Order: sequence, then C-alpha cells, then structure tokens
Amino acid sequence: MQATRKSTTLSLTRGLAAAGLLAASLATPALAQTVNLNFSTLNPAAGTFVSCNTTERCATTAGGAMSFSSGGLTVLASGFTRSNTGAASGGIAMQDPNSPTPSPWIGLGVYAAGQTGNLSTDQIGLNDVLKLDFGNQLVTLRDLRFYDANHGSSFDTNGKWGLSLTAPTAGSTFTQYAFAANGVNDIPDITGKTFYLYGLSNATNQSFYLGNMNVTAVPEPGTLGLMAAGLGVVGMVSRRRKALVQG
Repeated sequence: MQATRKSTTLSLTRGLAAAGLLAASLATPALAQTVNLNFSTLNPAAGTFVSCNTTERCATTAGGAMSFSSGGLTVLASGFTRSNTGAASGGIAMQDPNSPTPSPWIGLGVYAAGQTGNLSTDQIGLNDVLKLDFGNQLVTLRDLRFYDANHGSSFDTNGKWGLSLTAPTAGSTFTQYAFAANGVNDIPDITGKTFYLYGLSNATNQSFYLGNMNVTAVPEPGTLGLMAAGLGVVGMVSRRRKALVQG
C-alpha cells in the first residue's frame, strides 16, 4: 500500500513538474530578445502597399500603414505631415529603392500629403513624421541606422532629428537628437509601443531614410508572473521528489 501511495505521489509530482516547465516555457519567448528590423531587406506584407512612382513601394492610402514582420515582431509604418501649428495630416510612408545595390531598398521615407512622386523629396525631411506602431507589444529601440538623402552615410552632426512617444498635435513636443556622422544613432534606450520620428530639415545631410534598427521586446508583467510561477512549481516539485526518494 505504501509503495502504491508513493508511486501515485511521484506521478502527481511529475505532472506538476511538467506543468511548471510548460508555464515557464510559454513565458520564455516573450523575454528580452533583440531583433534587427532591416527595412533595406524586409518586404512589407501583401495588401499593405502598392507600387508608386514606378520603382517604389507606398502605403495604400495617406496615413495608411505598411506592415513589416521579423523575429516574432510586427511593426506598422505610416507617414504624416505636420502643419505650421504642429498638427499632423496624412502623409504616405514609402520604401525607397537603393541604387546601387547590394540592398534592394535604402529604407523607409515619407511623402508629404498631396505630393506627387518625386525621388528627391521622399526622405524624412522638414515637417515629415514616420510613425512606428508595435501594437500591444512593449519594445525598446536602439541603434537607429539612417541613410542621407543621397543614400549615403554622411550626416551633418549639427543637424537634428526628433523622436516622441506621442502623436504630433498642435503644441506637442519631442526630444531632439544630433545626427551621428555615420548615420548609426546610438541614442539612450527608449521604450514604448508607438514611436514617432520627426524630420527637421530638407538639407541633404540633415534629412534621412530609416534603414534599420535594433528592437528588444519587453515582457509584460503578466508574462514575468507566469514564468516565476512556473519556475516556482518546478522548484517545489524538485524538493518534493527529493523528500520522497529519501523517504
């Protein structure tokens, strides 16, 4: 009888251990994992873009979003134009072809509202805003790689660009950063779900395309709780099993 009881207890213990490991494993993918979102090579999802200006890709409508996915993350990119008061109206996010190769695309830019295609003014320049929306996923951005209006990596370090977590409205503010000379902007980590990149000049070496960036998913509190609970169960089961073996 005692052997049967011990066998049943061990079976229950194994079941709890399996449940704990499952809970921990379900939480693990959402923990910090850095993904390089490279808009020079990524293709937007079908149905979120149209061909425009012969060789480019554009969001289907003004203010519409192009969808890009990589490494378990999805971002919606859309464009806006700021008025003299700072309020935003519909611009068009676009993906500009690179010339020369190797990358098929230089990155993301913005056409101003009402603008007809013009390759010289599709970078993120004065009054242009590129919105990056990660939906419900909290992420941290770092190492934003820009290319200048000539598709190069030569920036005026006296020039500025802007970044904000809130939508552009009349009177809204944003943080300004100086351009890195080589276009790799190693700014302090900024965490949120939606980001707005501001162009502040039309100068060749002070306007830009977003080529790529490193993005780290931040686990939600519930995810951390699930993992902690799972690991707690595994620890409890381990102690229980040891006690049974010793008994």
